[in-house]
Amino acid sequence: MRLLIAAAACLVATSSFADTYKREVPANKGGYVDGVGFYDRSTCSAEAMPRVKINKEPKHGKLILKPSTGPINRDNTICKGKKINVMYIYYQPEKGYRGPDEARISYSIMTSGRTRGGRGSNSYKITVK
Repeated sequence: MRLLIAAAACLVATSSFADTYKREVPANKGGYVDGVGFYDRSTCSAEAMPRVKINKEPKHGKLILKPSTGPINRDNTICKGKKINVMYIYYQPEKGYRGPDEARISYSIMTSGRTRGGRGSNSYKITVK
């Protein structure tokens, strides 16, 4: 019984993170929603390009994934400004649509065919204005 409880505690401790973000984008144009990237905090070196999967497509538009490099934008790190691999996420609304939309992604970092360290999911509440 103790082993089962310990195994369950480990599973909870390593489960995915989920965040919800609110974004506004212009109608008939769309815009930036998020960027997902990983780096080594001790060396500031970039990790591999994250794998991003769209789990819930928006009803009134589409998410566009664009791999690129970009600066680390966290204020609480000595790595701020260093370039890393980033999967940028953009939202393109249907022509003429204005109003709310929602989407969800999941992400992970893969090396040598195995998920390594970072994984999670984000939900987006998008307002098209």
